Amino acid sequence: MKTPLLLICLLLIACISSQAQYRSGNGRLLLTVDAGGRIPAISDAGRNYCPAGTPGILLQIMEGGKLTAPAAARIGKTGVTLSYPGGKTATIRITAETTYLRLELTAISDGVEAIQWGPFNTTIKDTIGGEVGVVRSARWAIGLRGLNKKTSGGELTDRKSTRLNSSH
Repeated sequence: MKTPLLLICLLLIACISSQAQYRSGNGRLLLTVDAGGRIPAISDAGRNYCPAGTPGILLQIMEGGKLTAPAAARIGKTGVTLSYPGGKTATIRITAETTYLRLELTAISDGVEAIQWGPFNTTIKDTIGGEVGVVRSARWAIGLRGLNKKTSGGELTDRKSTRLNSSH
């Protein structure tokens, strides 16, 4: 009788550890990343802004002009290493700042042409700024801010200037 109980406990532990939560410095923003590199929750004070059953994608890579979502994620305390079909990987450092989380691509496999953050699916529909990668309600905003000239918010549209091997 002890064996089934032990097996159930082990399965429960495996399910619990198959995702990680990253919290901003002030403790309000909570980003959940699962073992598939998906984002099932972006929360503030216990309210999840991700639609149930429709997790977002942390990072997609482009190969041969096509975007590919990760197949798996290795979760760590300070970030995530995503694995893609064909053996490609991307490592993302997640740093807690006071009111936001900083996501930084720190390593990527050779041969990846470009990357696209997201999409981060949300239930916020008040104001949508697709070109700048922000959605906003009266109470809260979720967005991505590029920290260099090769990063833009929203969908990857100018594929030539955002290539990883581009010289400008």
